[in-house]
Order: sequence, then C-alpha cells, then structure tokens
Amino acid sequence: MLEEAQVQAESLCQSSGKQQQDFQRLQDQVQEHTRTSQRQMEGQAGKAQEAIRQLTDWKSQAVDERLEAVQARMEAQEQWVHAKLEEMTSAQQVELEKHVNKVQQIVEDTAVSRERQLQTA
Repeated sequence: MLEEAQVQAESLCQSSGKQQQDFQRLQDQVQEHTRTSQRQMEGQAGKAQEAIRQLTDWKSQAVDERLEAVQARMEAQEQWVHAKLEEMTSAQQVELEKHVNKVQQIVEDTAVSRERQLQTA
C-alpha cells in the first residue's frame, strides 16, 4: 500500500508538472497574443492619426483655395469699381466742361450784346 501511495504521489507530481508546463505554455501564448494585438492596435492608431492628418491637410488646402478665389473675386470687383468710377468721373468732367463752355459762351454773348447796346445808346 505504501508503494501504491508512492506511485500515485509520483504520478500526481508528474501530472502536476505537466499541468504547470501546459499552464506556462498557455500563459506564454496569451502574452504573445496580447503583444501582437497591441502592435496591431498601435498600427491601426497610427493609420488613423495619419488619415486624420491627411484630412486636416486637405481641408486646410480647400479652405486656402476658397480664400484665394474670394480674394481674387474681390480684387476683380475692386478694379471694376475703380474703372467705373474713372468712367463716371471722365463723363462728368466732359459734361461739366460742356456746361462751363455754354456758360462762358452766354457770358461772352451777354458782354458783346451789352457792348453793342452801350455803343448804340
């Protein structure tokens, strides 16, 4: 019976050692899987950050392009307004000169007419 107990004890020890080895192997596999998963998540996070950076760059570029287009439109409108003001000023100046010429002609005609009246009187 003592021998039988010894055999069972040895068998239990061997079984326990094998279970420990199995447990250690499983623990190693879990750790490796955890490291692999962590690397994959870090890679995905890096890709996500790069995608966000790229989208931000595209958005900034689009905003810059729109701003440049608005500025170009404003400059064109400003040039058009200046040209129209110049046209209006030139046209008004021509009209003013015509008016001044008419007034001068009237003044001269009046002076000549008065001089004639004075001479005939």
